[in-house]
Amino acid sequence: MTERKEYAIVRFFEQGGKCYKIDDVAEGCNLMQFMKNEERIEKKELYSWFSSLSAQLELYHRSMKQGYGHVNPYAVIINEEGKASLLDIEAKENSDLLKRMQKKSFRSLFVKKGSCDGQLPKPEDDVFGFGKLLLFLLEKGKFETEFTGIEKIKLKRIVEKCTNKAGNAGVVFKSVQKELNKMDKNDGGKRTFGVKIIIVVIAMMAGLVIFAVLNSQSAKKEQEITTMETEKTIVFEEEGERLFLELGMLYYAELGDSASAREILNNVKGDSKAADIYLQIFDYIQKGSNLDEKQWNEMWQDLKEEWKKLGVENKLWYKLPILEACKLRNTTECCNIICEIGEDVKANRKWNGILDDPGKEAMLCQYLGEAYETLGDEEKALQEYQRWKILETKSEQLEQIYLKILALSETAKDVENEPEIMRAILEEAVEKVPMIKEHTEFCEWMEKYEKQEEDTLEETTEQTMEENIVETVE
Repeated sequence: MTERKEYAIVRFFEQGGKCYKIDDVAEGCNLMQFMKNEERIEKKELYSWFSSLSAQLELYHRSMKQGYGHVNPYAVIINEEGKASLLDIEAKENSDLLKRMQKKSFRSLFVKKGSCDGQLPKPEDDVFGFGKLLLFLLEKGKFETEFTGIEKIKLKRIVEKCTNKAGNAGVVFKSVQKELNKMDKNDGGKRTFGVKIIIVVIAMMAGLVIFAVLNSQSAKKEQEITTMETEKTIVFEEEGERLFLELGMLYYAELGDSASAREILNNVKGDSKAADIYLQIFDYIQKGSNLDEKQWNEMWQDLKEEWKKLGVENKLWYKLPILEACKLRNTTECCNIICEIGEDVKANRKWNGILDDPGKEAMLCQYLGEAYETLGDEEKALQEYQRWKILETKSEQLEQIYLKILALSETAKDVENEPEIMRAILEEAVEKVPMIKEHTEFCEWMEKYEKQEEDTLEETTEQTMEENIVETVE
């Protein structure tokens, strides 16, 4: 069951030919959470939500004289009654959701390239986002009943109308509302049932044309089957390879849902070389599939070529699956791949907004540190662990980081003759992670450097006494 909470939302009212926005509160969940929890959706709900959202966006444009600019799953709130509302993006209490939807990697799915860059959003931008949101829900939503062939075609036309054709936002949204309301009223196969009855009556009254009618129906059925065969899972083939890859990587990187990512990429399996490679990588991560070093290197080179073709070289979430697989494989070649990707990110510090996500940056520091350690570059490994230590928030991870830092610092050239630096690290570790004192290896370090400190103090004292004796004698 999806957890529900209060959200600040926007509502509208019209008076004297003018439209006004008012603030309100609704208890419910955002659409992304709704989908993540695999809540079942009735087709009628889908039609109702998007008809209502198109009307709300139209009213928003009239009242605010600009676009909403954030049409995506996080910005749609489903209340307890199953109604959809727009999130109030200006409310402070919604700031966490706003941060999520402003991530470049996520935002690029619902905003047309080049739009809203440093300027107020336009109503036409919301039309594009609306179409992408509908497509997103159709692709990943769990529906109580399947859409008929006719319904799929109609929904495809709505998506095309919103994403491919420029036009007045108000006109487009009115057209969308009209179409969705009509689909809601017909609700699937009712009209087909009526047609079948008419055909039977006509056949009974006009026996002479029965074979013509049957042949016609047979031809139509064959055509429908052929159409369904061509459209494997869902009609939106014109969105192509890029859309399925974007959705797959979104589920893998942002939601941690590898099963859904695999399911999405299977839609273009055999047609997309990049999807085929990612499916191979998922197999390795989940099942440890057997790939020799030559195959692995060829796969890595092919994947880099695919990134160039798709123009996604600077999107970190496309790199996460290969990074995870390389970490598991832990060969020299894989460590070099991790370092190549990691150094590329560091050379472009704002690459894909990585600094906006400390969790992913911490993960990258961990992977880099472990890769450099395997390759024998202890100095670089130590630098990455020091950075990881700053970003990490989990106590159990911090404990392991301090142990790694201590082990590397002890053998580093610039620390070998400076035990006070080791003692400083030990003191900091105890302060940050008190439980680390229970670790046997840590206790051995503590004893070693405490003993060194005592020996140093004793030597200093003896030396001072000797100097005092010499001065006295003189």
